Amino acid sequence: MPKVTPSIEDYIEAIFEITRDGRGARVKEIAEKLGVTYPSISGILKKLVGMGLVTHERYGNILLTPEGERLGRDIAERHQILFDFMHRVLKIPSETAEADACGMEHSMSPETRDAFLSFIRFVQTCPKGEPSWLKNYYYFREHGERSEACEEPHKKKRH
Repeated sequence: MPKVTPSIEDYIEAIFEITRDGRGARVKEIAEKLGVTYPSISGILKKLVGMGLVTHERYGNILLTPEGERLGRDIAERHQILFDFMHRVLKIPSETAEADACGMEHSMSPETRDAFLSFIRFVQTCPKGEPSWLKNYYYFREHGERSEACEEPHKKKRH
């Protein structure tokens, strides 16, 4: 099977999102979602069919195969994890986090994805609310310096 490139992942992710409700995707919908022209889609569709990731009848619906569905779900999950981390944990504005997640999602390994997911779940389910170290990080982002809570206690002098 040919290598799955970031461009192919973008198409699979777009088809995955369009077909979440169970219906097939249309070329027009994919073009609008990705901001590309119809001719550029026809070439990539042939490649996706050849890779066994989609089925497509001429002028018909585009559907993900089980392998394409698995890949689409994985890409969408990586995207969501990155977005959640940047927006909810790092407090990056949603528009910026969304754009950055799109760029970063293609190079994330399964190990990194799992670590991000675990970290986000940990932060979001902390039983005592927001951890103090995270509050201190937010203070640092806002003020450019550590809060007093981060300062090391002074060592007691021996007499």
